Amino acid sequence: MTGSRAMPSIAVLLLLACGGDGDSPRCDDAGLPSACEDVPVPTYEALHRDVLRPSCGRDGPSCHGEGSRMPLSFVDVEASRDALLEHYVVPGSLACSELFRRVTSDEPFVRMPPAEPLPEAARCAIARWIEASAP
Repeated sequence: MTGSRAMPSIAVLLLLACGGDGDSPRCDDAGLPSACEDVPVPTYEALHRDVLRPSCGRDGPSCHGEGSRMPLSFVDVEASRDALLEHYVVPGSLACSELFRRVTSDEPFVRMPPAEPLPEAARCAIARWIEASAP
């Protein structure tokens, strides 16, 4: 097969792998974890203050804090919200949101934070915020 004929075939395979309709990839949302149903939806400011900043972006040595070389920083509230919505969160979709997949993963090399999982209440706050379309 020549290079020019291979390209359309690759494009078709990619479309099929991503749902086949030309839209963004499908994510099969299982919905909100049952443990999180009664957790109120936090504002981003509350989520940042109570969960993200203290666990991932605290002062001193931390992965997403002051002086970190990571692409996502939780130092500034608005900048971190913008970065999450641009790269890591699909409002309304837990399964399509990298943030949710990372904080709920059992895999140590995938899970964030890597050392210890976030407490269930923190994971639920993140889930509720995403599920509510990230207000």
